[in-house]
Amino acid sequence: MSNDMPKIYAEKITNVSMANGVFRITLAQEEAEGKSTDVARLLIPANQLGPILGAIGGAAKEIGAKVGEARKGADKDEGEEK
Repeated sequence: MSNDMPKIYAEKITNVSMANGVFRITLAQEEAEGKSTDVARLLIPANQLGPILGAIGGAAKEIGAKVGEARKGADKDEGEEK
């Protein structure tokens, strides 16, 4: 992965629309007082939305499992120290 690639920090999705076979997903950042500012629009061809969402979901599940394993290991180590 290139370090020159733009990086966008997003905390929420403010809008999703589809036109001409392209999903447009607006990403935003939270501000004070519950307001948000749109920071980017992600354009995904409709025929690629499923595979992309599947990949993100799979990655999240894998990371969640690793975090769970690390917590179990930490709890086990903590129990042995007592």
